[in-house]
Amino acid sequence: MRKPPLILLADDDINLVRLIQEALQKRGYEVVAVFDGLQAVHKAVELKPDLIITDLQMPAASGSTVYHRLQHSSETFSIPVIFMTAVKPEEARKKVPKMDRVRLLFKPVTIDKLEHSIHDLLGMEGEELT
Repeated sequence: MRKPPLILLADDDINLVRLIQEALQKRGYEVVAVFDGLQAVHKAVELKPDLIITDLQMPAASGSTVYHRLQHSSETFSIPVIFMTAVKPEEARKKVPKMDRVRLLFKPVTIDKLEHSIHDLLGMEGEELT
């Protein structure tokens, strides 16, 4: 893992992306933002981030499609993913794989809750970047 960790953030809500990107950067993370699923796949292959945060429903490709495409590459299959969604919990759980390196958060998501999931997935419990 890089120091600071590189996070790929994918969501079609530009205001939410900017808010999360700014908050995580202030906490010491490097964050690259994209606004649809296809961009997320391309950037993930290009950058090989330490972690991906993606909306479950996006234009061009859904978050679950992004995840499944990345699972088919030896270079990206092990990247942990946090899915964020406003979809009903029972619907969302059907679309998100139950794996150790995957988390599902329901919007609205607090930065503290998001950072807790980041620390958990990256094995950073108790670490501070700033």
